[in-house]
Amino acid sequence: MKIRAALGMTFVTALAVAPLAMAKLTMPPQALGQMEATLKFCGTVNPKAEANYKEFGKMLVKEATEEELTKARASSEYKESYDTMTEKLGKVAKDKALESCASAFPVK
Repeated sequence: MKIRAALGMTFVTALAVAPLAMAKLTMPPQALGQMEATLKFCGTVNPKAEANYKEFGKMLVKEATEEELTKARASSEYKESYDTMTEKLGKVAKDKALESCASAFPVK
């Protein structure tokens, strides 16, 4: 249940900041790190939907420049949140992870 809540909050955060991300990268590095770690995790546990998760991630930062993304990803805030989220998600049982990813990030 905790994983579903964590993925749900990540998804809600992504939806909330998506309009902001369309102008430039206005998503804080922490949020970007959490989102990218979560999407990568979901793509790993559900390889059939990996392309959909990648596409969702690209949509969130589509107006950001490569320079902005590189700078955000190089920040300690991004790295810490990415690593923390990766560590937490790595402890989740695969069946729970599949269920949570599917409900948090519905794909076609």
